[in-house]
Amino acid sequence: MVPDIPGSNYWLKIENAENTSLSAISPISFSIARLPQISLSKFKGGNFDGHSTNNNKSGSLYFTRPKNTDSAFGGDTYSLKWIHNNIDQVNLYFSADSGSNWVSVIRNYPAAAGNFEWLLPNNPTTKGILKIANSLDTLQFDLIDSFFIIRKKIIQITYPDTLLNVYHNSSLPINWNSGGIRFLKLVMRYNNKDSLITDSIPAIRENINWVVPPTLTQPFRVLLIDVADSTIRDSSVFITPVPSPIVNATKFKGGNYDGHSTLSNIKAVLKLGKPVAGNSISISARYTISWKANNLDKIHIDFSSDSGLNWLRVISNIPASAGSYEWKTPSTTASKCIIRIYDAADSTTADQTNGVFALVPKKLSFVTDSSNWYRGSPKLIEWSSGGVDSIRIEYKTNTSSTWQVLKDTVPANWEAITWVVPETMLDSLQLRISDITDSLVRDIRNYSGYLKAITKNFSTQKFKGGAFDGHSQRSNINKIIVQKPVENEVLVSGTIYTIEWSTINLQDSIQLQFSIDSGATWITIGKALASNGRYEWTIPTSLSDEFQELIEIKSDGIGSAQKKSSTSSNKCLIRALDPESGNQIVGISSKPFTIAPNQSLKKAAIRFTSIRDTTYQNNMFLHLNAVATVSTNAIKYILVSPAASIKNDTLFVSQPGTIKIGAFAEAGNGYEASDTIYHNFCVNPPKPLLSFSGTIPLCNNDSLIIQSSSQIGNQWYRNGNSISGATGTSLSIKTTGIYSDTVRINGCFTGSAPVNVVAAINNTAKPVITIVKGTTISCTGDSIVLKSSAAAFNRWILNNQILADTGTSIPVTKSGIYKVYTGNSSCASDTSSPISIQINPLPDTLSSTSSVICQLAVQEPLKITSPVPNTSIIWYNNITGGIGSAGSPVPNTAIAGTHKYFMALKDTLTGCESRRSVYTVIVQPKPDQPVISRTGDSLISSPASQYRWTLNNNYINGASSRIQKIISKGLYKVEIKKDSSCWSQSDYYYVQTDPQLATQQDLTIIAYPNPTQNLFFLQIEMGRRISGFAEIILTDITGQVIWRTRKFIFNESSLRLPVSVKLSKGINTVQVKINGYQSKTLQIIGL
Repeated sequence: MVPDIPGSNYWLKIENAENTSLSAISPISFSIARLPQISLSKFKGGNFDGHSTNNNKSGSLYFTRPKNTDSAFGGDTYSLKWIHNNIDQVNLYFSADSGSNWVSVIRNYPAAAGNFEWLLPNNPTTKGILKIANSLDTLQFDLIDSFFIIRKKIIQITYPDTLLNVYHNSSLPINWNSGGIRFLKLVMRYNNKDSLITDSIPAIRENINWVVPPTLTQPFRVLLIDVADSTIRDSSVFITPVPSPIVNATKFKGGNYDGHSTLSNIKAVLKLGKPVAGNSISISARYTISWKANNLDKIHIDFSSDSGLNWLRVISNIPASAGSYEWKTPSTTASKCIIRIYDAADSTTADQTNGVFALVPKKLSFVTDSSNWYRGSPKLIEWSSGGVDSIRIEYKTNTSSTWQVLKDTVPANWEAITWVVPETMLDSLQLRISDITDSLVRDIRNYSGYLKAITKNFSTQKFKGGAFDGHSQRSNINKIIVQKPVENEVLVSGTIYTIEWSTINLQDSIQLQFSIDSGATWITIGKALASNGRYEWTIPTSLSDEFQELIEIKSDGIGSAQKKSSTSSNKCLIRALDPESGNQIVGISSKPFTIAPNQSLKKAAIRFTSIRDTTYQNNMFLHLNAVATVSTNAIKYILVSPAASIKNDTLFVSQPGTIKIGAFAEAGNGYEASDTIYHNFCVNPPKPLLSFSGTIPLCNNDSLIIQSSSQIGNQWYRNGNSISGATGTSLSIKTTGIYSDTVRINGCFTGSAPVNVVAAINNTAKPVITIVKGTTISCTGDSIVLKSSAAAFNRWILNNQILADTGTSIPVTKSGIYKVYTGNSSCASDTSSPISIQINPLPDTLSSTSSVICQLAVQEPLKITSPVPNTSIIWYNNITGGIGSAGSPVPNTAIAGTHKYFMALKDTLTGCESRRSVYTVIVQPKPDQPVISRTGDSLISSPASQYRWTLNNNYINGASSRIQKIISKGLYKVEIKKDSSCWSQSDYYYVQTDPQLATQQDLTIIAYPNPTQNLFFLQIEMGRRISGFAEIILTDITGQVIWRTRKFIFNESSLRLPVSVKLSKGINTVQVKINGYQSKTLQIIGL
């Protein structure tokens, strides 16, 4: 029991009760905190009664938002989200420096809210970390998976952005881009003085119209300033006011054509020009929505990201005569987008995109190649972009760790600039290109290893742009010669065609256009490098992205005619423009070609099988199974449900409810986009679990309370019929019937298992207990089953304590007096006659043991005695089963190996046996019988690891080597042992006579040459053939041994030995011993 002493830095110590010096202390400290105060009135019974949470699982807590690499502007409000289980309140913390320092965002916030709207700090950071922790246990926490980036607030005026003249009393549109700013104030700077135009403009509007006052006579600027932080501001270029032309205001009464005598009374016309179906438009970018209108005053513009299921207002009541509107696209991607426009006064006059377009992420990437990098020489820096207005180009080398600006505020649509590579540039270079307004949109390329030195000396001052600028040997004519398409070539709409050309002097970016009316109008294809000589062109399926409207002025009004879009033309041309020379035409097709419709263009199809209803689980996700019939057409999904989110082809379910999801195949490879297939399915609530307080069956006036595990959406039923008003988590029952609970959440439902509440029967018949398995006296682990004669409503009793068992039969694991009765406290029968069950304990298990004996040893029974009185040892052949024997087993020593026997300790009073243990007998192999051979006066044994010699059956002291010298005549025997095996004996070896020394005259020694210096020969004559060894020792005049050798003799009578050793000057002595005892000496004179 943990003591009620809250605090920190506690340790646990454990020590021996008999010897307190033997102890141990826990290696880390811990804290003790009080439990939260609870109301005892909440406890009514049931599994979770009184608990503030809905189950008893361990608490869990983790973030679901921010996600990886999320970012937001400082000062914005950002929604933090999390999932939890069994946690009441949480604390939120933020660190701007990778977790080194933490500040509290909010404390003791309800965990059940699941989200918190956080006002971000203004200071930018790229190393932000968020932490969420249990308020009662801060060690239970979660961190976001990657750094959270707080971006610096920005404000940039995008219009007016060039020198501008404006009329007095005219409307000046002021547009801007912003991030992290909530409200702005508009200020005019005139004659070096600032005056407020308007305050608290929502920054999200990103445009405002201001009427230029007639009192202004000098150029002025407009400034946009963050209301919360005046240091964040931007200023426009100079704007010059000019007087307005004089008009007759009496003609104007309202409407576009008010006061115009030429006003027509024909029906209003409204036609959307851009965007068109199939377009890909960047998110968070400026895009011009265009239209044609006739006889309209004002229009509304709406946007849908889900094929028209839901609409958002872009702008209201914009003058129809404007013809266009600069739209700030949303910040999220979508693939089923539609724009619709309609008359503000008559919604039946409307038009919308004739298909869907896509919102795609901004893109910015280098396309600069890795060739022709020369120090001191120009290099064309190229890139591709989408949704980016202006860019910054920077470079970095190994010698400079910071990025250096190469070119700032470059229009992204240039897509190329020329840079003279510094002559001092080493062989290391990185280039970075980034969006001026959003530095996270960027690309970095490494061009290290490509820089080379130029081979000729020339002046870089000649280079002003272009690959050949400054080359005197080149022509000054810039020209593109279109080679394909050729005259009368037929191109099929919807396919990819390669435009080809050759170039004269042009290497930089060119713009390609095509015409379907012999050059009367032109439509932009895209940009390409002139030096590439080719461009992959996707031929449009519609040859005009908006209709052409012709206005005719007649005597009785204004008429209009529409030139409808065509799907084919034989008057098509290609031309090239040079952006560097003000879009001058530098090349055009010499002859027209034809664009014909693609008769084979088909609508893509998909297989999207219906999704079966399923049951909600925590952290639930489903894999979607839509497949395009053409594998190259990408699948896109549309989700219409607040209960889930989608990423790629995975559906993440956050709560039970009805989910509607659509799928379609994108256009491509000669296919139009498929129709969207929608499926509805249910994510049903988890099956409610029912518990109850009270007893079943009901007896007399008893009542029963049934509790559901679900906290919401409950509807109780009796006998299949809903109970009016019974929608709580519990139900009080006083009548019999079949009860159940159905939980319904967001249109989906799940039912519980039914509970059959029946009335008790006043049955006073005494039940009878029988033993259907086992006996009344048994051993621990034996199976015993008792059975009641009553078919139902049994209540079992053990030693006067009521058990939880209510079945007809129960297993018995404890000794005691068992009884049973039927019914409950109000309607119970008489108690049965008792039955006594005695379960005796098992004796202690014997310790496993082992023994080692030698092969062919005398076979004897295993010897082990019972360690406990009134017990005996029973032997078995297996660890389980089989019939035991009281007789000890006799190991078979004839065969080497391991033998296992199993033994149990049996209580002779109760007959209970312990668990079996093993007795292992290892029969060691006996080595082969050794053989004794004789060499001279020595006996030699077969090889082994250990030796023991005997003479006349007595061990010879110290005789433990393989060779044994003959001591005297008699019977010799050797015992050997290999490794750790048993000893093996040889047969007797009989030596008949004692060794006799031969006479000295039998041994003759001759040395030659003698005298000598360092090389001589010894000739040894032994007089008879012998076996053994000869030992030769050479000493100098002082008796110092200068050379020694031993040579074995095998049935030989003479030896000749060469001796190479430096002799001492004077007399040296050679001594020869045969078999250690026959000896002779010889003197040799050293020179």
